[in-house]
Amino acid sequence: MRIAHSHSDVASGGSSSAPSPVAVAAGVQPEEMNTAVLVQIVLGVAVVVVVLVVIVFQLMNLTVQTVESELAEGVGRDALAEVELAGAEKLTRYSVLDRQAGVFRIPIERAMTLMADETYRQPQEGYTAEVELLPTE
Repeated sequence: MRIAHSHSDVASGGSSSAPSPVAVAAGVQPEEMNTAVLVQIVLGVAVVVVVLVVIVFQLMNLTVQTVESELAEGVGRDALAEVELAGAEKLTRYSVLDRQAGVFRIPIERAMTLMADETYRQPQEGYTAEVELLPTE
């Protein structure tokens, strides 16, 4: 009889803040949950995780920058400048690559101009000066 009474007590008045003496005697614990505290805990954990991820990424970025700096120092600024100068010379100067085969290096701007002029002077069949962005069927 005590269990039936506590069951009806929980069903009808279980929403009160303090458990009834009958419910306590029967061993029934109220199942009220403070959702505001739960939300605060979840948000707090999320903030901590985000901060830790940002810190880890910043440390990794710092490590990568340090390694790149050490590599640049190992190669030397003079060597890097020489490589850049050699690349610029290949793009801007004339040179003979293979005279017998007729292979020469010309500046890239001149090559683009020659290609454009050659295409304009000798249009192929079906060539138009307009650019088609979408293929036709």
